[in-house]
Amino acid sequence: MTQTIIDADGHVIEDFDGLYDFLEGPLKGARLAGSMVSPLPWLDGWHALTDPLRWQATDARRWGEFLDATGIQASVLFPTAGLGHGIIENPDWAVRIARAYNRWLHATHLEPDARLKAVALLPVQDIPAAVEELRTTVTELGFVAALLPSVSHLGVTYGDPRFDPIFAEAQRLDVPVVLHGGSNHGLDVLQMLKPFGGTMPLHHPLPLLIHLNAMLYGGTFERFPTLRAGFFEAGSSWIAYMSDRLQYMYGVFKGLAPQMLAANRSPQEVLAEGRIYVTCEPNERFLDAGLRAVGDNNVLYASDFPHELEYEEYARELAKLLGRTDIARPVLDNIVGKSAARFYGLGA
Repeated sequence: MTQTIIDADGHVIEDFDGLYDFLEGPLKGARLAGSMVSPLPWLDGWHALTDPLRWQATDARRWGEFLDATGIQASVLFPTAGLGHGIIENPDWAVRIARAYNRWLHATHLEPDARLKAVALLPVQDIPAAVEELRTTVTELGFVAALLPSVSHLGVTYGDPRFDPIFAEAQRLDVPVVLHGGSNHGLDVLQMLKPFGGTMPLHHPLPLLIHLNAMLYGGTFERFPTLRAGFFEAGSSWIAYMSDRLQYMYGVFKGLAPQMLAANRSPQEVLAEGRIYVTCEPNERFLDAGLRAVGDNNVLYASDFPHELEYEEYARELAKLLGRTDIARPVLDNIVGKSAARFYGLGA
């Protein structure tokens, strides 16, 4: 029987000129001094020009070759520059570029290769527009999830009820929302860790911890009892620590100051429902702890292609994960494919 392998988190490298071609209005087809002028903000002031071969724009051909080389049967695609979309301050531009990105991705990746799936970039700066874009991308373009930038200029967490219309629509459409590590914009505590490399271990996980905390304590998963949510690209073991910490403090507040909690159910009760998912790294020493925290069905394999690794390393990393002897075979089968199929609703 063929092993089911689904990459829950791959990436595209945006073709900036291509994005302009999909813009609505007077900037459609604009060319601003060449293809390296991004209509999206750079994530951290760290430009990708240091490795032009790795950061060349992707297309269906490049991704198809990667799937063939690794034996991965499907990949769900996330943006690269688009991970900084949340720090765009002009709501109109945020809406325009999100729409352009989603339509560019559909035309250049999804339509040519059915193995490629996608999360929709949502303009959270304009909630009604984000709801409309989620509905359109899922029902008309076949996208399988909604991407919520983990950092935005809005200064609020996704536990804030203002985002409830997005969660309501995702629940209605039966697609998950995914918070993905990205920019460190506004995370002032990380400035003490300069140069840039010193921020990397924390600037993906830290916003995820904050949003998970806010959504669990804020009652998001109670208001939306079938909503699925992913917290991606921080490994898996962090959620074991957070589940214990949040559970302990929930008990403290429940006993001393229940008015400070919007949630009526404890964090571990919600986690036990199996609606919260994380991705893992193949070599995580404490992968078992992450599995215990969220469940054997809720940790997903992510290639992160084409970021970070050299091309030939991706297949080796996948082989390491498949070869682990400390994780039971049925659980490994879940991690590398079956759980992603459930999370994204990919069926067989």
